[in-house]
Amino acid sequence: MSKKLLVAIIAIFIVGAAAFFILSQKEDPLVTQAKGEVQRANDTYLAFQNRVNAIPALEISQDVKNDFRMESAFFGIIGYIVPGVEGPGSPEAEAAFSEFANAQRARESGRIPAFSLGNPFEQFLQSAEAIGEVTAEDLVALERLADTFAAAVANVRADVPELPPLTVAKNEKTEKQFQELERIRTKHEGLSDSLEGYGSGDFRAEVERLKVVNAAFRGFPRYVAGLVGGTAGGYSLDFTRVFPEAAAEETAVKDCVFRPNKTGCAPAGPFPGHLQELSRILAGSYGDLVE
Repeated sequence: MSKKLLVAIIAIFIVGAAAFFILSQKEDPLVTQAKGEVQRANDTYLAFQNRVNAIPALEISQDVKNDFRMESAFFGIIGYIVPGVEGPGSPEAEAAFSEFANAQRARESGRIPAFSLGNPFEQFLQSAEAIGEVTAEDLVALERLADTFAAAVANVRADVPELPPLTVAKNEKTEKQFQELERIRTKHEGLSDSLEGYGSGDFRAEVERLKVVNAAFRGFPRYVAGLVGGTAGGYSLDFTRVFPEAAAEETAVKDCVFRPNKTGCAPAGPFPGHLQELSRILAGSYGDLVE
């Protein structure tokens, strides 16, 4: 065999091998079509997922938590302060003052007057009144959040996209794409089903409970201010419906207000008998509200 003929045969062999390789690597048109349909299905699922993720979270804001931290600290201060002594007069009251100041700094609300131990006690009571007002507005904002959440959920539920089946025949070549679509469909159905658990009822109930608690709190600084100023007449507060554990002490306070000479009703400074005990109970109950 001549050298030229050998070279020609080798060249033909190389070209044939290359052609076979190229042809063997060329994707079946049905597989290409199936891949495109799977990609569109995945894009649809991801867009749906983004809409679900855009639903606002229902949670008690840190501002509200700081509001109630201050209210809890207020009760702690009243409960442990030593009347007639400059400053708090006890480690427990000192700790409550620190908690109040820390929560106030974290809250960063210009509407709540700054307070320090060197300020008159009446100024502290004014700060406490402002807390109740700001908290009331925060709770209204949480109600609006619940409305926004409910509307967003309704919009998503009303337009859950469908994932159409593949239009190509299922065979050995397209089996992988059918499996991939099934995985996407499973995630899509799971996400769609999860919308049934998206409700605002529990959150609204919690906000309503906090509104009742805050309403009870808002009367307390004014009552204490009246005691300090000598203008308080009777007892007009009602914490029992909010904190049943305070019922016994609240009843005792009412008895002492109307019958100050009753045994066990000795006042502590401007405070009627049992008021500080009631305040300590409320401080503990408040501390568990939004943790």
